[in-house]
Amino acid sequence: MCHNLGSVVTNTGYSDWATINISADIKYIWYRLSRRESDFKIEYSFNGIDFLK
Repeated sequence: MCHNLGSVVTNTGYSDWATINISADIKYIWYRLSRRESDFKIEYSFNGIDFLK
């Protein structure tokens, strides 16, 4: 079984959506947010060590 994980970023009235299917066995997810000037990057990890974007 899978669940859907989604994120949305809104800026001046416009939205950017992202989704991913994850296994129902996943119990914890770590997030890392970084910024370079006006850009943001959101990464996730299922083990707190290996982050994916």
